[in-house]
Amino acid sequence: MKLLLLIVILLSASTQVLAVRRQKASFPPDREMRPFATDGCTMAPDGTVNRPRLFRPCCVAHDLRYWGGGTSLERDRADLALRACVRELGGPGWATIFYNGVRAGRLSPWTIAAKRWGNAWYEHDGYRQLSAEELQRLIDAVPGLKLPEEMKALYLSELLARLPAVTETNP
Repeated sequence: MKLLLLIVILLSASTQVLAVRRQKASFPPDREMRPFATDGCTMAPDGTVNRPRLFRPCCVAHDLRYWGGGTSLERDRADLALRACVRELGGPGWATIFYNGVRAGRLSPWTIAAKRWGNAWYEHDGYRQLSAEELQRLIDAVPGLKLPEEMKALYLSELLARLPAVTETNP
């Protein structure tokens, strides 16, 4: 009986893996970027009892940085920016909770696809330097996002700073 149960579980798991692989392969080849999505503070409160949406802007900005992705250093900077934002709005205790939560979350064997680092890119998983073309695609996408203008401007400035320097040569 235990063997039968084990076989059923293994078959079920392999079917789910195949379904995910099929789903991944069914993305149109010309659609290389996922749209930006946020739910605010994933698995954490958006705010306090008295101010229920206090931390939401910090989390949305963090989700935006995670969407674009990049190197591990850029992820560290995104997590530190979240901590600084939460500290400014809610104090050091809340900042420590949020920072430790996102740092621990990356060690979890379970991930939420829309929350992975670099989730804008269908063909990408993990840390890497984004190409100038990818950075430009993010830059082009940001103005159309339904986010506060100040948040978009800050993220655009961060992306522009990551563009490789263009050197002019005289013919």
